Amino acid sequence: MPRKTQLSVRAFLTAAFALYLSTARADLSSTTPRQLLDAVVAHDALYPNQRATYTVEETFDQRIDPRSSPKRLGTYQFCRESGKYFYNVSLVESAHRPMTCRQSFDGHLWMQFFGGQNTGDLFKDNSEPAWPTPVAFGLTFGSRDVKLGAAIAAGKITNVTVGEWDGHSVYLVAWLARSQHVRAWIDPAADWRARRIESASETGPYSSEVSTEFQKLSNGVWYPVSGIETEYYQGPLTNNNRIVSHAQKLMVTHAEVGFAATDRDFRIEFPNGTAVYDHVAKFGYLVGPGSISNDNHGRLDELAGLSSNGFNHLEFGPNTASENTSIKEIASAGVCALLLIGVGLYIAAKVKRKSPIV
Repeated sequence: MPRKTQLSVRAFLTAAFALYLSTARADLSSTTPRQLLDAVVAHDALYPNQRATYTVEETFDQRIDPRSSPKRLGTYQFCRESGKYFYNVSLVESAHRPMTCRQSFDGHLWMQFFGGQNTGDLFKDNSEPAWPTPVAFGLTFGSRDVKLGAAIAAGKITNVTVGEWDGHSVYLVAWLARSQHVRAWIDPAADWRARRIESASETGPYSSEVSTEFQKLSNGVWYPVSGIETEYYQGPLTNNNRIVSHAQKLMVTHAEVGFAATDRDFRIEFPNGTAVYDHVAKFGYLVGPGSISNDNHGRLDELAGLSSNGFNHLEFGPNTASENTSIKEIASAGVCALLLIGVGLYIAAKVKRKSPIV
């Protein structure tokens, strides 16, 4: 659907439900479960894409995940739209060295860059890293790809009552989702988003709760600005004692929704000196003067003989050879650079390596 059409549809939905709310809010009990579900689903459409800067403080219980650090502080920038994404991550962990990385998917290529190692990779993959995001706070349930309305619709609503959460009049909705019992405190005054969600497994040892504060953005859409997510474990690993297995504290400093995203929002520009390995074309190169060009005339897919199979053209950035450099000259210069600095050793080590998804 064209972006202008999407915006007009969202504007219509917002206006329609504003009219509905003006009469329904006075008596929340007059809303039926069907009306509530329709309202939540309709307002899910207000979030076609998102861009945010935020921090997340995390704690882990190593009895549940021995590989994790007890504490982790992350600073994030992310952009997300229809399966495309970009993450700029800076982590400080109690048991590991600080780490910076960028990871993205533009609909064709999965890209990553590690600042400390000055290395990059290209994959034909769309697996989104499991970094913490504001998406999980009141906008989705179960998965960042499952919007709140879709999650409720996929389950079986067992009860809807009127209540209050932190001074806000809300609907308390209970439903069954596969083997989980779920409750959500949904605020019609905040675009029908969930101020709190609780879930518990019928048979397993895990349960969780998420509480979220929302703020209205300049375009009128409500978005998470802070929140706490707590996951619990109660089972044999803890002698059946209930413990906090994982906790996240979210703080958003900047957010945008419904902006005009471009392809550049979902691509990484590798800095000069980055040693990059293309796991699709099976070759590596250095970014910088004299290397294989990443400007409009020296496309990596052409050099790899991939331009005829519909493979996406890459345009990484300006820090490369001049625009007048021929592809043949670019390739020769790149090969020389690889031989001189021994990138071959790096390539051999990186062929089968991909960053672990956190």
